[in-house]
Amino acid sequence: MIVALGRPLGRRDVCRNFNDCRRGFLLNDNTYVGHFTFHGIDVGRWADNQCLYGGAPLETPGCQDSYCRAHGDPDCGIGGQSGPDLCTAGGCEGVRNVLVEDVEVAALTTQTAVWMPLNPPGNQSCSNVTFRRIVSGGTWADGVNVHGEHDNVRVEQSVISNTGDDGFAMWSNGDKLSNVVFANNTMNFPRWDGHWPAQVDCDDPARPDVANGTWGVNCFAMYGGGRGNQLLDNACVSTKWGFVAFHGAHPGDLGFHGSFSDTAVVELSGNAVHAGRGQGPACCGEATQCPICWWQSHRRSNWTTGIKPQVSGGDCR
Repeated sequence: MIVALGRPLGRRDVCRNFNDCRRGFLLNDNTYVGHFTFHGIDVGRWADNQCLYGGAPLETPGCQDSYCRAHGDPDCGIGGQSGPDLCTAGGCEGVRNVLVEDVEVAALTTQTAVWMPLNPPGNQSCSNVTFRRIVSGGTWADGVNVHGEHDNVRVEQSVISNTGDDGFAMWSNGDKLSNVVFANNTMNFPRWDGHWPAQVDCDDPARPDVANGTWGVNCFAMYGGGRGNQLLDNACVSTKWGFVAFHGAHPGDLGFHGSFSDTAVVELSGNAVHAGRGQGPACCGEATQCPICWWQSHRRSNWTTGIKPQVSGGDCR
């Protein structure tokens, strides 16, 4: 058991420019970490963390800002706050050859469970990184988020529940995120609606500690990407639009600077989505089966010519 020390952090705290808000492990090259339970100090989503920039007990080095830019940029920041971007560690260089396994994150004590941030232009991104059997009963933001231009990342056999935002996310910088595989994971109730652990609906206007208000989220989400990304044999319980929501650079869709390459083909095979017990009408699947794929830019669950990304594997028709 590893217990973080420090003043509890929540909705009143601004943590850009302050690495001491973070508690946990920053991974290095050729590193193994595993077999412990981690208890953080977060009691809510940080005030300036609506556009996620970290706060996980398991992180790779990278930019402290979502886009490696000055704090307070108009996309993700608080007006009037500015300053140079800081690295979380290691000169913002990505890491290689990492295995993390058998880690439990205590419920509602961290922003996220796993965070792989964007690295600055010209810096090395991460490659050959595996997260296996990560368990979390609740996070204030996402569960697992792979963000940037990384290659050969695998997240498997993990169980994440009651996130305040997306459960498992691939968040590409442009269309450069490649060969990311989510396999044999389970996501339960990708939201925390103020009544944890009882989950009711995908939209709830009264969530002051989560910050997203009525923003419904999904078990899996992809914000752009390139070649080789896969979702294999995962399970989803209670979700907003479908098993996975595709977001891209498209009018009316928050792609968060992610876009799909023209040749991107995402493989989806063996995945399942189920209605949650007692879920409300804003969640898909209360009366009909939830789709596996949901292209948010086009508000549709079946692929047609010209829609990005293309899909293979048979789950999405």
